[in-house]
Amino acid sequence: MTDIKLNNSTLATASGSTISLTNGLTLKTSASAATTSGTAHDIAIPSGVKYITALVKDCGLAGTGTGSAGHVVLQLGNSTSFITSNYYVSGGYLAGGVEDSDAGFLIFNATWGETVQMFIAEFYNNGSDNIWFGKGQGSYQGTNQGASATMYIPQMAGWVDTSSELSRIRITTTEGRTFDQGSIQLLYS
Repeated sequence: MTDIKLNNSTLATASGSTISLTNGLTLKTSASAATTSGTAHDIAIPSGVKYITALVKDCGLAGTGTGSAGHVVLQLGNSTSFITSNYYVSGGYLAGGVEDSDAGFLIFNATWGETVQMFIAEFYNNGSDNIWFGKGQGSYQGTNQGASATMYIPQMAGWVDTSSELSRIRITTTEGRTFDQGSIQLLYS
């Protein structure tokens, strides 16, 4: 067991894939899924989960080119399929424009060679239906790497009806672009 402390006060205790907070809440962690290849990566979620945090780290898209490579999105799925439309999500950038997405919870509008340093998305279910609410914020670096790189702070919020119990989450792109680095991991209760 490992104590997680702040100013010598224990906030939580971690043991294996379980984090027990001092307020009584227990979080489980999924295995980390590498986003170093392919166009989509899925993580299963146990039955009965009502709260999920998705942690996306150093996620990038392969290739070069002109124009947009599409959105990087998180899609929720039930036991039969992933929900690929009918999301009611808006996303944007601080000091930037706003975009809507019906294909998933928007992480960022990616162009080739950009990297998400981190993105944290939280999903909540009120327990009485299959509607999931999501919100998230992060940072990503534009195509100019190094000291001259442009940094963006994307945000998103929205909801989707999964029509039955949630059983998995997918990170993917709307244009089928290939991932070339990074990872995603879930915390849930």
